[in-house]
Amino acid sequence: MTILTFFASWSQVCREYLAAIDKLHSKYAGTGVQFVNVSDQQDMKTLLAFQRGLSTIIYADPKRELVKTYDIDNIPKTFIIDKKGVVRYVMEGFNTASESELGKRIEELKEEKVENEEQKEK
Repeated sequence: MTILTFFASWSQVCREYLAAIDKLHSKYAGTGVQFVNVSDQQDMKTLLAFQRGLSTIIYADPKRELVKTYDIDNIPKTFIIDKKGVVRYVMEGFNTASESELGKRIEELKEEKVENEEQKEK
């Protein structure tokens, strides 16, 4: 499963959201959940400064190729993508419930995976 988040380094809301994403990254480390954060920031120095203190990796998309592919019109915007590459959930914006909501969605998909594996074993 991949958690794909688009953000802007100039946005205070995105800073707060990526701190929440970072907590989830720590929680799910080693479980197969991948976290990918993408910014269209062109100034690498600014982007690297933004990443300081975060355990998640930030990818630059200065040509906005991923931004166009995922039709990003608002930030932050997060996609939960299953291991088959299907977008299963989209979250736009950030509020105090966002971290728990995203965690809930991750757990739902993880449980779904376990149930599917159990059915295959029968």
